[in-house]
Amino acid sequence: MMSTNSVIVQKPPNTLYCSFSIYVTTCILAMFQIILTSFMAILYKKVLEGGSYIVHIVFWIHIYCIFVSTIFFVFCVYKRKIGSAYEIVLHAYLLCVLLNGLTSFFGVMYIPLFFLQTSHSFMEGVDFFVCFAASALLLGLQWAIKQVTEQMLPVMEHDFKV
Repeated sequence: MMSTNSVIVQKPPNTLYCSFSIYVTTCILAMFQIILTSFMAILYKKVLEGGSYIVHIVFWIHIYCIFVSTIFFVFCVYKRKIGSAYEIVLHAYLLCVLLNGLTSFFGVMYIPLFFLQTSHSFMEGVDFFVCFAASALLLGLQWAIKQVTEQMLPVMEHDFKV
């Protein structure tokens, strides 16, 4: 039985990735996502550019994800919420994480096949391996970002200024 003077102590959400708070971890992961997604967009244009419509679509999905991630990062850094826009930005960012995860999974599956179809020597394969490794890294990063960002809504509701 709880009295009116009882204090409920909640354990802060645990982050497995670092000892920082949820807020700091989310900002760091958003910054990593912006940098790695930009790198992937450049790699897709430079390494896989063959006039393929698929590569163009994936490139523009990466550009969209960079844009949404930057908006989310700015909201987080300034700790501001404009009405209920913070919920829209958070959920758009989570959808962006899903899109980025899907394009990264596509990259993990597509890049080795593209290499086998187009390359004639293993020295050409270094560029493809870098693109494949970055795609796999981005795929793993999306899982980490999703886990931490889902815990960010209560922090945004209580700690961000209007």
